[in-house]
Amino acid sequence: MKSLNVSPAAPPRTVAAAALGCEQMSIVVIGHVDHGKSTVVGRLLADTGTLPQGKLENVQEQCRRNSKPFEYAFLLDALKDEQSQGITIDSARCFFRSAKREYAIIDAPGHLEFLKNMVTGAARAEAGILVIEAREGVQENSRRHGYLASLLGIRKMVVCINKMDLVGYERHAFESIRSEYAAFLEHVGIRPKSFIPAAAREGDNIVQRSAQMTWYDGPTVLEALDGFAKDALPVENRCACPCRTFTNSPSAATTAGSWPGGLKRDQCGRATQSSSCRPASARR
Repeated sequence: MKSLNVSPAAPPRTVAAAALGCEQMSIVVIGHVDHGKSTVVGRLLADTGTLPQGKLENVQEQCRRNSKPFEYAFLLDALKDEQSQGITIDSARCFFRSAKREYAIIDAPGHLEFLKNMVTGAARAEAGILVIEAREGVQENSRRHGYLASLLGIRKMVVCINKMDLVGYERHAFESIRSEYAAFLEHVGIRPKSFIPAAAREGDNIVQRSAQMTWYDGPTVLEALDGFAKDALPVENRCACPCRTFTNSPSAATTAGSWPGGLKRDQCGRATQSSSCRPASARR
């Protein structure tokens, strides 16, 4: 996972937030490919004033020089392959603050080929934003990511119906997707806090309330995040170890991954809480 230096000082949250006495929460942004996940995150960074001075203007200038239209997603796509292809490959982590707390935002890839990167990022999250494009509606990875979030124990969820501008901000398009996807999430044990119609590129209902969707009276994405209650560390009831690689040899089969948190016990039954992202391996 790559950490992006997009906040004014961007120190590790375990140091900076603890020193300031701030509440912290990790949020993963998931969903089908090209539904606007990185744009949602870029808008959160820009509209909360989190970006360093001149960062937005620099990216806009680079786009002008290369004759490319500016996208807020470019604030997140730091790898060269991501910038050239316009996709997210690895999970990116960045930080921003609201009036209530500090957030670590994990922007997870939506391509099926990078599913293990999505799982690794989501395993570190306490809550999630699941993004669905209004024009395409619920897609394969919309369901897959929702199911995996359920398996990873993520129950705090906001569903952002993005790119409402592509359907003329019509309420019917929003309600249709909400009805279909709410039924699916109910089946996997997730009840979202909110379904939010949004147009991240235009800034509608991300941080600022939209003037285009006066029929919607619910929270913005930022307001919904701030509405989540912070739980105590779930060391007893959630222990996730996403596997990144699998090696099969004549002597043994080994899986290797990271242990982002939770409680583990040794052969004598002694319990220890693992630190974030400690390498771990296990024999099958």
